Amino acid sequence: MPLAGNVGASYYGDMTKRTDAAGNYICPQYDALHRVTDVGTNSGVCKRFRFDNSNGVTGTKPAGVTVSNGLGRLAEAETDNCSAWPPTPITDEWFSYSNRGETTDLWQSSPHSGGYYHNVVTYWANGLPNVLSQNGGPTYVSNPPTNRVVSTSGFAYVASSLAGTSKP
Repeated sequence: MPLAGNVGASYYGDMTKRTDAAGNYICPQYDALHRVTDVGTNSGVCKRFRFDNSNGVTGTKPAGVTVSNGLGRLAEAETDNCSAWPPTPITDEWFSYSNRGETTDLWQSSPHSGGYYHNVVTYWANGLPNVLSQNGGPTYVSNPPTNRVVSTSGFAYVASSLAGTSKP
């Protein structure tokens, strides 16, 4: 059964506007490779995606952000209130990749985060996660055959729970 509403498309087949029965709409924009780069809405929140080795929505990367192996991949995902250009981000995420294309770094900022959180993941040769660390906080190390967490640092409760002695 078709959905109530309207869909418009460009000459190249890219959707230009979708309206539902309640009058809510989204208007995506695309780059030359037909990847969605911007999604405008009448709800007051825009979503923006930047690919390759982009300097992002605002034209500059935040301090400390380095995008490695970004060619052909998502570099930034951002939300804002669709106001004046350049927009002020509500949420902002940046991504870095290994040579094999695994996400190795994530920088994330949101209204109450007080800056960018930085998460780092390394991988075993078989592609399973090895070490996950968060902003100098807790670190998790996995065992390659089982991919179970074998050691942690930063959270005594987590470490003791994994050892079989839980604390209240």
